[in-house]
Amino acid sequence: MVKELTKKMIDVVRLQMLYNISNGWSWYAYKKLGPKDIIEIEMEMWDELMPPAMDLLYRLIEPEGSNIEKTKQVLIEVSKINGYVPKNIEQTPEALIWEYKVCPNWNSMIQMDLDDYISKNGKPAKVSCIHGCTKIHTHYFSKISPNIKIQCIKNRPNADDICIFKVSFK
Repeated sequence: MVKELTKKMIDVVRLQMLYNISNGWSWYAYKKLGPKDIIEIEMEMWDELMPPAMDLLYRLIEPEGSNIEKTKQVLIEVSKINGYVPKNIEQTPEALIWEYKVCPNWNSMIQMDLDDYISKNGKPAKVSCIHGCTKIHTHYFSKISPNIKIQCIKNRPNADDICIFKVSFK
């Protein structure tokens, strides 16, 4: 019996394909260029490619309220797109801390068995886990306020399969 894909199934496969392509490209570049050069290229790439997508997201969702309320709204909506599953841990009027237990990007690396890319000398080698996620989160929230600070408190693989981020407004 042939099974027809549902919209949800299509979205899951599409997201997985995009993460596999992204991780695969980074892995090949990492092997050819080394960590320093690939970090530089990825940071430039995120700075050029993320703003148009975030402009579109903000126009569609029109977040309202305080900086933290807007941050929570953007985090919820962008997580519907990227497949991450955030859980808020702590909130003050100036900061929000959340964790991700589900990370499709990390799952993609595991699925493709990129061990040499995931860990070097006990430290994560995957550029996106070290630098890219902080950069991406900066782009997610920078439209809320120019006085934003993003911190990656924990990330995989050295954080027991969990990532923790903090956004704060000065």
